[in-house]
Amino acid sequence: MLVGLLAAAVSSATPTSPGDAYSQCIGQSSTNAEFAECGEVYLRRLEVALKMAWNKAYGSLDDKQSRSQLLQEQRAWIAFKDKSCRFWTNSSAGREGQALHFMAVAVQSSKRAFPI
Repeated sequence: MLVGLLAAAVSSATPTSPGDAYSQCIGQSSTNAEFAECGEVYLRRLEVALKMAWNKAYGSLDDKQSRSQLLQEQRAWIAFKDKSCRFWTNSSAGREGQALHFMAVAVQSSKRAFPI
């Protein structure tokens, strides 16, 4: 039931792709900083939707053990997401890495939407 609840909440609240707003932003951008800002806006939308879905799932649990386990899993996932995407922010990835960092985070966030 929990997986179904989260899948429904996320799929109704969050596009799994950046969508028209992102495409329009990219179309109007010409620098890496502008491209990165388009990605950051998309990530903020995705993070809000994921948080709403997680809160709904967490709130649906009625026992302390399940809540504790879901919270531990969420914390572990956040740590994994942050560490797995760190490569794109280092200097060897250059400015392109900075502009593409959002996509690495978006991919991980989209993957998270359905397992929880």
